[in-house]
Amino acid sequence: MVAGNRFSPVIGLEIHLRLETQAKLFAPEAVTFDKEPNTNTSEVTLAEPGALPTVNKKAVEFSLLMALAFGCHIADKLVFDRKNYFYPDLPKGYQITQYRQPLGTGGEVVMSSGTRIRLKSLQIEEDSAKSNQLDDHQSGLDFNRAGIPLLEIVTAPEIHDAVIASQAVYEIARIARYLGISHADPEKGSLRCDTNISLRNPETGFIGNRTEIKNLNSYSQIKQALNYETERQKRVLQEGNPVNPETLTFDPKDRKTVLMREKEVSESYRYTPEFDLNPIIVSKEYTQSLKNSIPELPYEKINRLKKTYELPEEKAQFIIESPSRADFFEKLANHTGSQPATTWLTGPVQKVLKDYKLTVGDISLTPDKLADLINRVNKEEVSRENAEESVLPALINDSSLDIEKYLKEKNLKLELRQEEIDDIIAKVLKEHPDETERLKNGEEKLAGFFIGQILKKISGKTDPRIIRKRLFESLQNQNQDKS
Repeated sequence: MVAGNRFSPVIGLEIHLRLETQAKLFAPEAVTFDKEPNTNTSEVTLAEPGALPTVNKKAVEFSLLMALAFGCHIADKLVFDRKNYFYPDLPKGYQITQYRQPLGTGGEVVMSSGTRIRLKSLQIEEDSAKSNQLDDHQSGLDFNRAGIPLLEIVTAPEIHDAVIASQAVYEIARIARYLGISHADPEKGSLRCDTNISLRNPETGFIGNRTEIKNLNSYSQIKQALNYETERQKRVLQEGNPVNPETLTFDPKDRKTVLMREKEVSESYRYTPEFDLNPIIVSKEYTQSLKNSIPELPYEKINRLKKTYELPEEKAQFIIESPSRADFFEKLANHTGSQPATTWLTGPVQKVLKDYKLTVGDISLTPDKLADLINRVNKEEVSRENAEESVLPALINDSSLDIEKYLKEKNLKLELRQEEIDDIIAKVLKEHPDETERLKNGEEKLAGFFIGQILKKISGKTDPRIIRKRLFESLQNQNQDKS
């Protein structure tokens, strides 16, 4: 029986990022995802006799950028190893990876919340083929995916909360997108996460055996799998049994981990040097030039935007989600100010983009064009409702749209000036003195009566919400005049 019942999880992450290169890591064919199975392969990918690998320089550059962004120690030369194991999706009988000397070691992930997650290593490796279930009795292998470059990022086993683990993966994905090296979308296959988890008793120092949960493909799955496995291991230990070192998968339907196989150790893979690839020398001048090209990273950007534009945390997190969104916001804020830019970007613009399944980076609408629309709303040339529901979608579909012409063609142009509206409001208030006093005294349901009376006297087109706003402003001015 294990002494004590208090256990806390000890979590380490292995994140595999698919690098967005044009060609595979060691083979010449292009990286594609929309071709028929096994139509995008080569002698190298299929391990035909005599076929030799060559290293994709862009994959090395992307990997170094990520390592430098994390502040890793960069190896002065890159060497590769063979990870030997037999599996149908691995035609060579081994995977080319880095074991003896990873590309980067140490470093840390700085999250936008300020939390820091230490890293163990970053290494380049090739992806395997994809196994497709054809029917109940057969599966097929698609080697189009085989050889696509992956960057494996391994954290130190120092995370003690499933939410923090999920947030760390999210932050790593966001940094990759800022660097432009990967789409880093777990739900589209460009990011996969394996988690290692054991339980520690802080009272006794006891640490149990660890299990590995493979191929988690969403942030919610990471949290659910780790939370379930934490409770499962607690039950096992509290019953006086050891946790078996196992490799698990996660069943999202039943929300529980399921045994795949017993846990392998590194000796199981018989790592050997990859003698078909020469070491790659990494000069200090080259790494410095890459370091100089690193853009402002998410945690740096959020701190600056919160300070410069006085953004609340939730809005700032939304705005820095992607470099294109953050850049759009800053340019828009230069035209409209921070508050209107925040309101429109997080509200109406995001709603339309979500309806069209687009992002800010997908559209050609410019910040100055959107600022023109916002200014027209502020000047009461068009109602807020029509701007959001009609003009904005039209602008996103056609950024060259002439707003003035569109307003006239769609009969959306508000025709009365503010002074004219105020004059009509004053007349209506004067015509109904009893109701005016009741409205002043807080009987707000009368607002609808007055708005209706005002609309009857207006021949031009205007927005009832503008009338309501001006009505209460007129009443407030009357009260101030009396006092």
